[in-house]
Amino acid sequence: MAWSYIKGRWWIFLVATLPFVILGVVFIRLHYTTSGQHEWYNSLLLLGIVFILSPLLQMWWTLRKIHNGQKAEKELIARSTIGHATVIAIKETGLCTNDVPEVEILLEVHSHDNSTYRVTLREHVNLSNLSELTTGSGIAIRIDTLDNQNILLHFPCP
Repeated sequence: MAWSYIKGRWWIFLVATLPFVILGVVFIRLHYTTSGQHEWYNSLLLLGIVFILSPLLQMWWTLRKIHNGQKAEKELIARSTIGHATVIAIKETGLCTNDVPEVEILLEVHSHDNSTYRVTLREHVNLSNLSELTTGSGIAIRIDTLDNQNILLHFPCP
């Protein structure tokens, strides 16, 4: 599942970006007030530009990745079929992002055309949904019609 932007949380990007932009402006201002007085004044200009551009580029890259992930997920939902899967095995990979553990799940997929096959899936799963994924439990899924190995787990809303 793609990471989604939480509406009203724009200030998170502002808090992460604004200090760097302010420092960049200060460095550029220092460059022009000390021009010619010191041998390091050109470094201030470069440092100011880097301090302004790097967080802005990082923010653009992050938002672009979020947008592309959401777009890919919407396309998958549009072209996928509903299926059902049974959890054969599940194990934690040890990777945890924002307190959301990544798990490796071996699923036995039952598609709409009555075919059955196995898929191994690595997915970040919220702790509230992790309790639903036990060996032998069933879960609703969406199966990509272009690639039946591409599966989207469908957890009910809390």
